[in-house]
Amino acid sequence: MHRLPTSFVGRRREIAALHRIFADSQLVSIVGPGGSGKSRLAAHMAEAIGDVSPDGAWWVELHTLTTGQSVLSTICATLGLREQQGVSDTERLRSFATMHKAIVVLDNCEHVLESCADVLAELLTVRSELRFLVTSREPLGVAGETAWQMPAMELPPRSAALSEVIAFDAVRLFIDRARSASPSFRLDSFNVEAVVQICSRLDGLPMAVELAAAQSAALGPHELLAALDHSLGLLTRGGRGRRDRHRTMWASVEWSVALLDDNERLLLRCLAAFHGSFSLQGVRWLCRGGPLEGPSTLPVLASLVHKSLVSVEARGDQRRYRLLEVTRQYAEEQLHESGDAETILSRHLAYTVEMVENDPVSAGSPEGLAGWLKALDHERGNLRPALDFALRKRPSDAVRLIAGALGVFFGIRGYFTEGRRYFTDALAVADSAPGTLRARAYAASAYLAFVSGDIRTATEHAHIAEFAARQAGDLRAVARALEVLGGIESTRDPAGAHRHLTESAELARQVDDPWCLVQALGHIALAWSAQSELEQARAGLAAVEAIIEQYGSNQFLVCWHYLVISIVELRGGDLTAAAAAATRGAGLAAALGDPVCRAQIAVHSTEIDIRRGLLREAGRGLAEFDAESRRYGRSPFVTMFVDVALGKHASAAGELGRSRDHFEAAAVMARRSFRVGLEGDIALELADIAVLQGRSTEARLLLDTVDRCARALDNRWMSACADLLRAAVARMDGDVNKAREMVCSALAVYRDGGHPLEAISGLERLAGIYVAEGDSLRGARLFGAATAARRSLGARRTSLDRLRWRADRVQLLAALDRAELRAALSEGGGLTLANAIAYALRGRGPRAQGAGSWAGLTSTELLIARLVADGHTNPEIAQRIFVSRATVKTHLARIFIKTGVSNRAELAAEVVRRSVSDI
Repeated sequence: MHRLPTSFVGRRREIAALHRIFADSQLVSIVGPGGSGKSRLAAHMAEAIGDVSPDGAWWVELHTLTTGQSVLSTICATLGLREQQGVSDTERLRSFATMHKAIVVLDNCEHVLESCADVLAELLTVRSELRFLVTSREPLGVAGETAWQMPAMELPPRSAALSEVIAFDAVRLFIDRARSASPSFRLDSFNVEAVVQICSRLDGLPMAVELAAAQSAALGPHELLAALDHSLGLLTRGGRGRRDRHRTMWASVEWSVALLDDNERLLLRCLAAFHGSFSLQGVRWLCRGGPLEGPSTLPVLASLVHKSLVSVEARGDQRRYRLLEVTRQYAEEQLHESGDAETILSRHLAYTVEMVENDPVSAGSPEGLAGWLKALDHERGNLRPALDFALRKRPSDAVRLIAGALGVFFGIRGYFTEGRRYFTDALAVADSAPGTLRARAYAASAYLAFVSGDIRTATEHAHIAEFAARQAGDLRAVARALEVLGGIESTRDPAGAHRHLTESAELARQVDDPWCLVQALGHIALAWSAQSELEQARAGLAAVEAIIEQYGSNQFLVCWHYLVISIVELRGGDLTAAAAAATRGAGLAAALGDPVCRAQIAVHSTEIDIRRGLLREAGRGLAEFDAESRRYGRSPFVTMFVDVALGKHASAAGELGRSRDHFEAAAVMARRSFRVGLEGDIALELADIAVLQGRSTEARLLLDTVDRCARALDNRWMSACADLLRAAVARMDGDVNKAREMVCSALAVYRDGGHPLEAISGLERLAGIYVAEGDSLRGARLFGAATAARRSLGARRTSLDRLRWRADRVQLLAALDRAELRAALSEGGGLTLANAIAYALRGRGPRAQGAGSWAGLTSTELLIARLVADGHTNPEIAQRIFVSRATVKTHLARIFIKTGVSNRAELAAEVVRRSVSDI
């Protein structure tokens, strides 16, 4: 039996898979390239199976053989079968098979494949309990064979922690062999990243990892990594105990290539242009104009796959191909020696440019945007080499490469650092490019900078793009530049955003750019939501939905559309609709691999779940997303949103110190990225914490920040939220009248803006003020109304809410007996939210055209009131005035609030009572 010269490391999954296969198969072939660890795994398997087989395991080494006859003789000799006069080797093997229960390993069959196939085909016809394990670079192709592809060793992600890295086989192998060469070697936080990169650089190929680790006596991991960046020749030095074939990596590759025909060698050289995986379409591009163009390409590629020089990966219903890096570097050296390098690399560049020039909406993929992103993800390793070649040889093509949709790809996928490097390098030569190309390149760069949170660069590049595009007469580039500028302004200057976005949308329609149009209209809706103008935001969302329906939802960033819907519905108090939109958006964002959208949805999902009383579920989902985003590395921009979500959750759980830490960390990035709306929201959260902790001076300073943000956004909702907290500060100062005035002011805004959840908070705060003033019955009624309103909206109190109103409720219980309290709570619970607000404001604070004021009705509201009086239903009214049923319902709610009526019957009676001129 073959004994391993060094310890066997890892491969638990592979061992389990082979045991399952052997349960049903008599002949298993481990197929893979040289150096992939086939022999080691086969030896380990043979030892394990041999231990439970009566006749053990037998190892037949074939690497030195060249003739078919030698295969039979060698097998017989290894099995100890003596030659018998008149008995052929085949007969002796058949006889052995019938009398033994064992496993026989035939190692390194590729160069005597046909002979091995003949021998085993014969033996499989014998009724026996003999099993065969074969290692080869291609399958035998005999009936009854199970061919199993040998995978590379599992590699950790570069961002994995030290404690996680050592669980991966490639790293464990490196450590084991490095310690053999240098017993003092230890994996630590200083060298772990270099070791991971070495293993990745070598594709987890065991022989390459072993040869690299063997140099640890002379070189540390960082030095070894630097050497690998230049040449793999370093791996040629091996120990004296190694067989010649294993002393050099080049020898392993050369030995495989020597068996190829001329066409196979030619294609292998061409494939060196690819870095990472590649498609059949890409291979055909490289073969254009050459002897392998057309139908010749696939058979030659299939032959290289069959001979394990090219590996094949199933990606859904598509196949991707790959050269191991060792093989690719050998083929690249051969390509440059052939003199064809520039021709092949030019074709590779042309192929890459064509891939990225398509906008997602016109990419032609049946899967739409997701399919386009996936396809480009597969080709990601080819982008940098193509750009480097273009920078050296064809600068205008370097600009063309980034002027397409590459910014969208990097932005959605969250490859911000990588993307910025690409754009920085290409923009350095952009001045020499044609005006349209330059404009589009800067517009793409602006988009990438915007979604990555680099607002300064985004603004600068968008202005450059707009100027260059107007000069070149490129309306499409103008529209895209304005869309970025409008997106930037949507959360800090909505008025300015509307100007930019309206022009962007108009131009996008002119040039038929639906991608830009959807983005512009979506940001218009976001700008309205930033101002808490929910009806206008809904109108913008409806416009987006119309375009999405026309072109197909799979072509656009629909996840962002659902994000805005969740924001609007949350502000509008429809927690069910908000949760559904957030869930849909999160799923789509995850499918697209969009970390920024996922992070923003995490913020709103957390708040929605908290309001629905799902604190534990919110925490679990948030913890999973936090861990996942850390594992794959996340930008400070994404971290900002995660901190906001974590802060909201900690606050709701009553962990105010932890909550404050998260919010303060997020506030720094919010200011740095000019997210005025988010800055204001964070300041509100911190002010609330300051109030609860009794720090009134700090709360006032934070509320000044909220006021500044609210004025910049013209956001009355944010101002009203600040007023509620100012009321709490006024109570702390003993100024109850001012507190009541501030709450009433906020309630009027919430009533008129359609913000029921915040209105409930206002009722509870006002209830506490009445209790403090001694009007306990009025306070109890408002608490009852707030509880009923929460129940109707599906909202629940959090630990923070209970902490906030605990003192007021204790005072209320002391002031009223049980019967009085129950009656007052019941009376309040019988009020609708609109009537409760009217009751709260009656005779107190600004009425702002409150209950009973018909003069405050708009022309649309007057028309709806008349139609109600005429007996029309909501669907009929919607059809007559060309709005949605939901809009009619919203208008009716406002009519009820403004006029003081409680239902349709009262409204109809009041319209009839008044003359048309009166109303």
